[in-house]
Amino acid sequence: MERKIEAGLKPETLLKRLLLERLSLRAIARILQVSLGWLMPRIQHIWEQEPMI
Repeated sequence: MERKIEAGLKPETLLKRLLLERLSLRAIARILQVSLGWLMPRIQHIWEQEPMI
């Protein structure tokens, strides 16, 4: 059974939510069904934009 991600949720928003859950990057890649190579540039972009708390 294939799961569908909430239609109204932007991929970047979902990725930010998953990062807040402190999951491993490998787990996030599995959840999104993408490779780590696809995921890493997007995460770096988010980290560059977000202030460090």
